[in-house]
Amino acid sequence: MKNIFNINIFTYIVGIILIFSGFINYVYIYILVMFTHELGHIIMIKLMGYKINRITIYPTCFIIKTNIDYNINSNKLFIISISGILFQLILYLINNDILFLINTN
Repeated sequence: MKNIFNINIFTYIVGIILIFSGFINYVYIYILVMFTHELGHIIMIKLMGYKINRITIYPTCFIIKTNIDYNINSNKLFIISISGILFQLILYLINNDILFLINTN
């Protein structure tokens, strides 16, 4: 199976700096929120039948390369785009108490 994940070197550097600076709680929350957001996009891309070629992880974002053409139906593009925010909202509604406890420690 081909590995589609690529982690940029600056992601490691920023993560290590934040962990050694004492911001481990913020790193955990940031990774959880970013992963959930991108998971929403990935699930919708797969449900619509498109292929994911590569996922590159940067310190501030994920870049997903797919086989989607420029002539995609605008409704499909809207659903793929909004799915990241919807998954973040679901995460917030489900784990609100857990995130609150992590943030207050």
